[in-house]
Amino acid sequence: MVNEGQAPLSRPDERGSDLALEGRTLITLGREAFLWFGIGRSKEERARLESFWKSENRFESSIEVTLEDDRGEEQAFTLYPLPHPSPLNQTWYTRFPGLLKQRLEQLDVRPGNLTL
Repeated sequence: MVNEGQAPLSRPDERGSDLALEGRTLITLGREAFLWFGIGRSKEERARLESFWKSENRFESSIEVTLEDDRGEEQAFTLYPLPHPSPLNQTWYTRFPGLLKQRLEQLDVRPGNLTL
């Protein structure tokens, strides 16, 4: 996701070159999609993700995770979890549209500033 015209979407890396942050802000849908980011990570990292998921404000807050790219370099991503929108998820199904709207507003996603 790229928000056009907003400075926080790129930052200089340690060599001083501009490092684009495209695709570093992710909305996950459901517990399993969120916990996927703990696969292959340390026990402590998996516990940190599980603890975040159990928090009451998980659908209003975010968490940063680090994954390795194909060159073995660590890359940071920010996860913004939401519940899975399935009708079988009766606890959250009716609230999902409002939660999604809130997330999109939080991330300033609107026509004209998003590149997929």
